[in-house]
Amino acid sequence: MLLYSDIKTEIGGRVVDADDLLTNAWFQRQVWDAYTVVVAHSGGYWLREEGTLTTVASTGSYALAANCWIPVQMIDTTNQHIVDRCDQEDEAHVYINRSNTGLPYSYYRIANAGVSAQPTSASAIAIVSNSASDVTDYTVRVRGLVSGLEYTEVETLTGTVAVSTTAQFTHIYEVNKNLPTNGTVTVTANAGVVTNVTLPLEVKFATFPWIRFVCVPADAYSIRYPYIRKPTNVVQDSDRFEVPEELEECLVMAFEAKARRHYQEFDKAQKMEAENIALIKERTKVFNHKHGSYVKNLSGETQSTDFLQEVYLWNLP
Repeated sequence: MLLYSDIKTEIGGRVVDADDLLTNAWFQRQVWDAYTVVVAHSGGYWLREEGTLTTVASTGSYALAANCWIPVQMIDTTNQHIVDRCDQEDEAHVYINRSNTGLPYSYYRIANAGVSAQPTSASAIAIVSNSASDVTDYTVRVRGLVSGLEYTEVETLTGTVAVSTTAQFTHIYEVNKNLPTNGTVTVTANAGVVTNVTLPLEVKFATFPWIRFVCVPADAYSIRYPYIRKPTNVVQDSDRFEVPEELEECLVMAFEAKARRHYQEFDKAQKMEAENIALIKERTKVFNHKHGSYVKNLSGETQSTDFLQEVYLWNLP
């Protein structure tokens, strides 16, 4: 089990920290980069999960699971076919006005959003907790569009009694709490018909990756999507880095290479990165052999800068 404090101690013993580099602030900036390297070249087999969604006729855009980092596939189980990923620029050449509807044959990422569903029309936003203790000191901030202009409204929670915004929002960018709450906070629009977001106790805000299908679905289709979920973030010395034991050294090497780049030891960093990629692939093969399974390295047999860029685009918090 690799702890946050273990990483800092190990890297401190490998490099000379001349300018207080090995601080929490520095590590926090590097955590997702280090995860990216390990996930890209191992396939992230310990982070695999699966989500589902159901399309709505004439609606092209959909939110994926809140913990989705990178969708691996989109599978239309209703029509029994794979929905391929495409670039937004490619889609624009095919459907200039996006008026075509039918079976979705491809999809692309459009953005991250702070809600999993948008109001269907201009609506007051209702906010409620399932704990009566969430009052007075607990506030929720809603930011979005009102009458075409960006607008922010802050409401104080009144426990299990819903409180509503004065403004009528047509689009929501984000919803966030000022503090961890005692209960789960649910935010709805259109008189409770649309659930915009549900925030667990410790979560102050959520982000959802959104995709758009091409063509726009013509009917209700069931979509299954295997994905790599976001690794658990680490902020305290006792937090655990979420990597399997066989890849812990690879994560340490990723941090060390970044530290050496900081100190302009570029040759050492480049050599270490190449060795690390080879080690990750070798240990992934060992995992496959032990478990009798095959996990595809998402970047193939060579380092893929395209895939690394895709990781950043999908959902680096």
